[in-house]
Amino acid sequence: MAGRLIGYARATLTGPSLDDQEKALRRAGCKVVFRDDLPQRPARRFAQRAAAIEDLEKGDIFVIGSLDRLASSLPDLVATIWSIICLGCGVRTLAERLNLDPDGADDGRALIGAIAAAAKAQNAEVYAESESKRRVRRGRKDALSDEDWPKIAKMLEKQSVSDVARQFGVSRPTIYRLRKRME
Repeated sequence: MAGRLIGYARATLTGPSLDDQEKALRRAGCKVVFRDDLPQRPARRFAQRAAAIEDLEKGDIFVIGSLDRLASSLPDLVATIWSIICLGCGVRTLAERLNLDPDGADDGRALIGAIAAAAKAQNAEVYAESESKRRVRRGRKDALSDEDWPKIAKMLEKQSVSDVARQFGVSRPTIYRLRKRME
């Protein structure tokens, strides 16, 4: 006996309305549709998603309009799909045309494993990138280089530090720091 099609719709500020999502899910054959409206409290954000997953029986298919309606982050998406697959149920998306049948649970596990590995690699790359930026010297780049010193030294023989700094578009302390570095 084929399992039921259980639909899930979640309100969004940018995507299709709940009513439009529900209509699409019913056209896809869902007799039951769980709906999460925009929550007043974060704890209730996915209350109906949890109820829908709890209602699933082995062989059922969890249907959503698109993957972005199922979770708020990649780890949450992976965990949610994984929990549905572990119940012996399938997942179907209308927008991406993803169809993980209950019988093909091994394909679903392979997909989730690949997504999880990609997310882990992506997180490692972001972490490494942020760490490499921490080793970079912070602050502004020096306005004057060592090659500027001979010209500045010659100018300082005839002009004040303020005049030289103004001509180079830097502050007097910048001139003093360069002089100290070059002596």
